[in-house]
Amino acid sequence: MNPTTSVNSSSSSESAPLIDWVAFECLLEITQAREDPGALREILAVYEEDAIKALADIESLAHEETRRRLHKLKGASGSITFSAVVAK
Repeated sequence: MNPTTSVNSSSSSESAPLIDWVAFECLLEITQAREDPGALREILAVYEEDAIKALADIESLAHEETRRRLHKLKGASGSITFSAVVAK
């Protein structure tokens, strides 16, 4: 059973699921994380490291570079099925 945690959007009363569970199942299959859970841990660790760096760096970047970094983070979020980040 999958958790149904959601995030409330500040612009509406609708909720977006934190994780797209159908896509997550595909991610597990593609990465073979069911057989090797370390693969998923590695993917999430790289995402976390990149996200922390991107968010820390944006304060000192020009507008266009900030947009580019946030767009890259949004894409990475979609790749690991964090649909609430992608919906923003």
